[in-house]
Amino acid sequence: MRIENIDAFNLVGMKVRTKNLLELTPATAKVAPLWDEFHRICGSLISTSTKLYGAYTAYESDVSGEFDLVVSADGLSLETLQTVLNLTEYSHQSVNIEAGKYLIFSAKGKMPQTIIQLWGEVWRYFNAYDCEHVRLYKTDFECYKSETEVEIAIGIE
Repeated sequence: MRIENIDAFNLVGMKVRTKNLLELTPATAKVAPLWDEFHRICGSLISTSTKLYGAYTAYESDVSGEFDLVVSADGLSLETLQTVLNLTEYSHQSVNIEAGKYLIFSAKGKMPQTIIQLWGEVWRYFNAYDCEHVRLYKTDFECYKSETEVEIAIGIE
């Protein structure tokens, strides 16, 4: 893991509101279905070399509260997204990734197992009694650099 100062940037994508407790049960999970729908609906609009993002925003509180997840890809425009989402139940949203200091966790491997394991590493790190950083719960994001490489950026003080 490493610390990186990241400039603000905007993403446009498909959105759901959920919380971690709901994600533990397939019947109430919203994250995996959102990613599946994103690939189904927007897959033809993006190339295999395009970076994909999962942006976590609008935190209610901490790891136990609700949050928004916006799934996006480089170069996806609001106009294009509005057109393809017109006949679906999903809403679209523009989200601003705030500028600031982020703790970056990286992994390579088969998805979705790799991203699930990496989130486990994030939670273990921030739950450790000797954790050196304070999580902000403002904006965090996943960046899928390829089909087998992902980074999770967690905003810190």
